[in-house]
Amino acid sequence: MHTRQADGTIVARPTEITTVTGASPGYRLTGTGGNRETTVDAIVGAVTRKITSTPQRPSQLAVSMPNVESGGTLAVHLPRAGQNGAADVATAMTRLGPRPEGTPHAREIEFFVPGAPPLRYVRQPDGSYTQAP
Repeated sequence: MHTRQADGTIVARPTEITTVTGASPGYRLTGTGGNRETTVDAIVGAVTRKITSTPQRPSQLAVSMPNVESGGTLAVHLPRAGQNGAADVATAMTRLGPRPEGTPHAREIEFFVPGAPPLRYVRQPDGSYTQAP
């Protein structure tokens, strides 16, 4: 994805997108997905699976590409977040805590909750994430 920086320059960075649906894992016919509200545990699990990189299973944000900066943004869609969706995201990010090992490539995590502006968290030098304004 190409992103315009505050100084007006444009940089290319990887972006990984995932959706937490509440459905069971595996393929299902259209319309047979889950209808459960998204839980804090589901949010933590989705983020962990996408940002953790190992030699056996590298994160898509850690894959090197020509002319693209390393590291990027994880976008997490939460279409079934309940009325406390923003609070659930905050709790999940607190549970995730600092993640210095195996995740330096996840520079930002953005959450999309129905009826709310995007919730953006930015990685700090100690591996923790803080919510951006």
